[in-house]
Amino acid sequence: MQELDVSTLKHYTIQSRLARGGMSTIYLARDEQQRAVAIKVVSSGNDEYAARFQHEVASLQVLGHEHILPVIDHGEHESWLYCVMPYIEGGTLRERLAKGPLSQQEAGNILAQVASAVQFAHDHGILHRDIKPSNILLKDKQHVYLADFGLAKGVEGGSDLTLTGCLIGTPEYMAPELAERPATTSSDIYALGVVLYQMLTGSLPFKASTPVAVYYKHIQEQPLPPSRLNPAISPEVEQVVLRALEKNPQDRFKSVQEMAEAYAQALDASTSVTQTKMMLLEATNATPVPNPTPTDLKL
Repeated sequence: MQELDVSTLKHYTIQSRLARGGMSTIYLARDEQQRAVAIKVVSSGNDEYAARFQHEVASLQVLGHEHILPVIDHGEHESWLYCVMPYIEGGTLRERLAKGPLSQQEAGNILAQVASAVQFAHDHGILHRDIKPSNILLKDKQHVYLADFGLAKGVEGGSDLTLTGCLIGTPEYMAPELAERPATTSSDIYALGVVLYQMLTGSLPFKASTPVAVYYKHIQEQPLPPSRLNPAISPEVEQVVLRALEKNPQDRFKSVQEMAEAYAQALDASTSVTQTKMMLLEATNATPVPNPTPTDLKL
């Protein structure tokens, strides 16, 4: 990927490179008010990359949602297409998970917000197709954004912007049915299920030495129950995770909203069970009160 060789792009001052991928590069910059922004650029000379980039910008302009990273500005500068987004200082969920798994409550908070964003996209006829921790940005402990709609596609089909001869997506998060048929809302549910598994365990459900081998496991193997990796995961929560990861799309949740609601109910149920166990334990450990003697009963 060719890089910018200038210190300014329109009225933005480039400060440093934040990330670089196969299609685009993201830079940290400052606007005229000295506010930090992130600028994503692609070369306008690559027709496929340019088409995908323009599709992403168009999708984001439709999807105004509190948990979808918005586009502030976009355009073309010399041989570059660019879009400007808020710079989120909290980093990504991927960076957070490098420190270890989340509690069931923390995972539920992030799930609810991401599911809200994905459901909004689905309701507007758009699939994300690349839900993963590196595309979930943490503004703070209470607010997250879903980013990178570069692989987004209409629910009802439309132009498929996959690269020539390639299956597009991240194998660790790709639903098994994508090997044979186009993505659906259920494919996004599966990817979100993988993210949920990873949040709760700190590990992916399937690992292998190559992307192809990883994806083959998604097709052929059953995931290890997450409670085997983290005994703190309740049976109710585990059931939600495993249903999202069902091989057959028909066996998964019907929507991401249903998935988020099921998780919230599972969390409430597991919390109630935990509180009951604590009450019973406290009662068991309490100092017994001796029975009154006849003398005690005298007035």
